Parts: sequence; C-alpha cells; structure tokens
Amino acid sequence: MNIRIVYLALSLWTLFLVTGCSNNQDDVNTTNKDSDDYAREIAWDFVKETGWDDGVKEEWQRAKVTKTIADNNYQFLGKAYKDNYEGKEALFVSFEGAPSILIDPNTNKVIGYKLLENPPVKGYIVDKSKDSIWVIPEIKKEEIIGKNEKELYALVMSEKYHGKGYSVDTKDIDKETVTSLQVGQKVVVKFDAFGHSAPRYAHATEIKIVEE
Repeated sequence: MNIRIVYLALSLWTLFLVTGCSNNQDDVNTTNKDSDDYAREIAWDFVKETGWDDGVKEEWQRAKVTKTIADNNYQFLGKAYKDNYEGKEALFVSFEGAPSILIDPNTNKVIGYKLLENPPVKGYIVDKSKDSIWVIPEIKKEEIIGKNEKELYALVMSEKYHGKGYSVDTKDIDKETVTSLQVGQKVVVKFDAFGHSAPRYAHATEIKIVEE
C-alpha cells in the first residue's frame, strides 16, 4: 500500500514538473513575441518621423526582427551612440522599402539605422545653387536646349515637371566637380540618403557628368 502511495506521489510530481516547464516555455515564447512587436513599433515610429515610410512595400507589422552585433555597417545616431554600442548585441528591424532600424534591447531606444542601397539617378541638371543641383530624370535634352534661365525655370515649374526629380545635396562632393557642373548637363548621381520632399532630397556621394 505504501509503495502505491509513493508511486502515485512521484507520478503527480513528474506531471507537475512537465506542466510547469511547458508553461514556462509558453511564457518565454510570449515574451519574445511581445518584445519583437514592441521593437517593430519603436522602429516604425522612427521611420515615420524621418519621412522614410512612403517607400515601405509591406505592412510594418510584418517587419523582420533579428539579433545582430552593432558595427560599422550601421549609421549610428551620433558619436556617443557609436562609442556606447559598437560591438554589442542589438535588435535589427528590417523593413521592405525603408531603412532598417537598430534598437538597444535593454533601453528600447533607436541607436542607428542602415540605409537602403539606392540605384544611381541619371538626368539633366535644371537648376544649380551653391550646395545643390536639381536633377530631373524625366526631362528630355531637346526640351532644355536653347532655353534661357527664365524659360527653363518656367518649364520645370510647369505642371509637367513641378516637384519632379531630385534636389541633390552637393556639400560632400569635391569642389572641382561641383564647379564643373552646369545647367543642361546630363549627370549620374549616386546617393546614400534621401527624403520625400518634392523634388526629392538626395545626399550625393558621387556625381559624374555624362558626355553626349
């Protein structure tokens, strides 16, 4: 009789342990899911604040969340962030059509981002200022040939081209190249950051004149 009681007690204890472990695992899975959802929300708020949300090709709730090590592949938000986080574990939230966001899993703060690799822009320069050029890919060479500054301005401000193209930031391009740029030239522009203004802002990393 005593043996049966001991056996029953052991069986009940084993069942309790198995059930408890199962519940603990469910709690871990739920916590991870909640953590990923929160990371998505933080990243998406940052994407919207910076104006990068227009290019998202999927629902932000489906963004992929993975663990990564913060390094030089990411643009950190200031030197202090780089000093504090480089080489440490972070959450990487990947959107389709928008820069990916790096989050500190301990503070839930955005610490950096990774920009999309943007294809080069090819088009004609229709305006130039000290630190920028306005490039419109859609405009044709025959539309700008022979036009004076006033006529060209009227064309690009017309309904057909108003707000089109890219306002290219040239501050980080060498002075010799910037000096050689002229209205009417065809150029290829490589850039690493963009905005959703009209015309679209683009920070140039390289500009080449296309010989025609």
